[in-house]
Amino acid sequence: MTALTTANPRSVLTHAVYLRRSPLVNGESTGWVFDPALRCEQISYRKGPNPGRAIIKPIVLPSGGSHRPTDLASIQLILANYACDYQVKVEVQPLDGEPVIAFEGVLMRAEVFAERLDAASDREDGTLIATAMPVLDNTLSDHLISGRWIVDATPAVWVIESPGVPAVFNVDGKPNMAPSNSTRITAAGLETLTALAFNFWGDNDSVGTWWTPREAIRTLLTFWLYGTTSGGGEALSRTCCVSGELMEILADTAGADDIWDARLPETNVHGLGVLDALHAVCRNAGLEMALMPDLRSEAEVDETEDRLYRLYIYPRNKGRLNTLKLQRRPLMDDITPEASLQQNDISRVRLLRDSLRTVSQVHARGLSLIEASFKLKPMWDPDDLAADSDSTDANQMQGDPDKSGLTYSARHVQGGADYDAYQHVGRLWGIDCTGDFSAHGYPEAAALYYHDPDGFDFVNYLLLDAANAIADERTALGITDAIAWCRRLRLPHPIRRPDGSLKGIDWVLEVSEDSGSSWTKIDLQFSVAREMFAIMLTGAEIANLAAVNAATFGTKAEPALADSWWTKILGKTLLFRLTCCIEADHAARYDATISAASGSAYERGKLLVSDIAEYWAAPGSINALTSASGYVKLNHRGIIAPTSAGVSYVTNLRHQAELMRSSWEQIPIAGIAATWVMDLGKWRLLDRITSIVGRDIQLGTNADTTSGGGGSGGGGGAAVAGMTIELNQAGQLITLELEDQRYTEGA
Repeated sequence: MTALTTANPRSVLTHAVYLRRSPLVNGESTGWVFDPALRCEQISYRKGPNPGRAIIKPIVLPSGGSHRPTDLASIQLILANYACDYQVKVEVQPLDGEPVIAFEGVLMRAEVFAERLDAASDREDGTLIATAMPVLDNTLSDHLISGRWIVDATPAVWVIESPGVPAVFNVDGKPNMAPSNSTRITAAGLETLTALAFNFWGDNDSVGTWWTPREAIRTLLTFWLYGTTSGGGEALSRTCCVSGELMEILADTAGADDIWDARLPETNVHGLGVLDALHAVCRNAGLEMALMPDLRSEAEVDETEDRLYRLYIYPRNKGRLNTLKLQRRPLMDDITPEASLQQNDISRVRLLRDSLRTVSQVHARGLSLIEASFKLKPMWDPDDLAADSDSTDANQMQGDPDKSGLTYSARHVQGGADYDAYQHVGRLWGIDCTGDFSAHGYPEAAALYYHDPDGFDFVNYLLLDAANAIADERTALGITDAIAWCRRLRLPHPIRRPDGSLKGIDWVLEVSEDSGSSWTKIDLQFSVAREMFAIMLTGAEIANLAAVNAATFGTKAEPALADSWWTKILGKTLLFRLTCCIEADHAARYDATISAASGSAYERGKLLVSDIAEYWAAPGSINALTSASGYVKLNHRGIIAPTSAGVSYVTNLRHQAELMRSSWEQIPIAGIAATWVMDLGKWRLLDRITSIVGRDIQLGTNADTTSGGGGSGGGGGAAVAGMTIELNQAGQLITLELEDQRYTEGA
């Protein structure tokens, strides 16, 4: 940026407003026209994807003015002469040197006001609001991410290949980037980003690779700078360039911070403009972005490029170092006000430092799901069984119409008079995970149908003890506490094994007619209960449980009554088994402990509940991937090594925890500093103000403030999150908003 300086800091800078009365089309313009009837009162910028805005007012000319008839009031000036989509440019004139372009944008909004109560109170006013030019880079159709893309090498342009498939980086925490680099896209006449652009790949494909922040940003920038097929392979007119620092980081050989090459958490950019998409990636990756004008002179601007803004991206709180200058008052007492101003670059400052909301430790907890084959027990009250003499009457039980009014047929055969109230009997099977059912369930003497009064039947099925792969992985991760279970509501979840997903299988149901000695897979319709670990058999084939068994299921044949499911229910030898996932209590976890950069010496904690999950298959599951000897760990592709360095759920959980800690661990420093408008260009968004020169004040944000924690050694300092430039002659100044990172685009 060009720094504007002057020998007289009290001098007022002049400026000029130019209009281009038709939008830029295909790199051609109608030319800029100076408009003496307008003045710019304020230009403002903020970090993030918002490019900034300018507030412009009409000038009321005295009688005889040559540019506007004196009988036209402000409301008429604006509505009759300034249309939306006009482009506007503000040039600021320093005392020395050429004017520089401090703002270029598009008129987006006009606000007018008129009031006449009497002859003495006749008021009219109007305001034009222009948004900086990069707003077009976020809203034009060829910048809209409307699906997954590929890069066609002949010519090298973007093609939206799958408009119906959401553009999501690493969907569901799984890699979906093309395994090989695509064509380098370059274009003449631009500050070229000569970098590889990457394509999307299919989800759940073993060939796909992980998107990293570097690759996602590089690809989005290429999409941004070079457009889609609407550009015909040529560079489209863009309003923004990439900063030199960012160009180096994105280069293939850059030695950047690890944050650039970490796995990008799932990031949905579907339907976003390119700037919003870049911001979404930055937020998820621990980065921050800002757009700032280049402050170039007219002679330095190529009219065909129209690229007056520059994009900056840094790891959070690691922007360019900067300072404020405010000498102590005793040193200023014997010098002139002008000399005093020359020795200070701020006229006032107000700061707030508050450690109350500092979080120095983040305890991240995810999910642990175990796939197993669970034996299901009756979830109906034994007293609901038809117990009178007709319950064993073979004629009425197997559908004799003359017996339809008897108890069994009325209660337990579909269509019976009392079927709605008793249909769950023989059909509702599950596990009592809360210990509530045993009080009115089968007695302990009926061991096969008995529910544990503590609700821990399922724990016995899982066989979790110290000698299994789950315990081994926990030990490798430094988790030494014992696996424990609590009595709580649990629900069956669909299986996660790859062969099941490929076949569209969410559950596997089996039946045993010999008390669990042998099992037969059965294609019986059922529904999953919402508030208990249970299934309800719903198939039409079991309208009468006394007329079906495994051998005759799905046929019209009827078994002997003694072999029917109803008789086996009465004899307590019928069981069902469901292969599904259950949520465990030994959740995936990672503790981001206090670091040297913490803003407080106290271990202030925060719990992060994440949906990142690990998946295990238990011994005894019918999953073809499991072995009989122990647990195996699954991902979407198959078995993975549990304790390998690439334990993906721990990697992602750690990233979330450390990102939250880095966002909250520093002392929040917020404030406002007002500086001279002549210093335009001395500061920019994302700068870290590390100290106040002349007052020996270090704005470090770690606990050891005496060591200058905000210096060049690491993060810290009060970040410039917003800038407001006042250009009205009554009081020109620049206001820097120094805001805590957490409250402006923070995590």
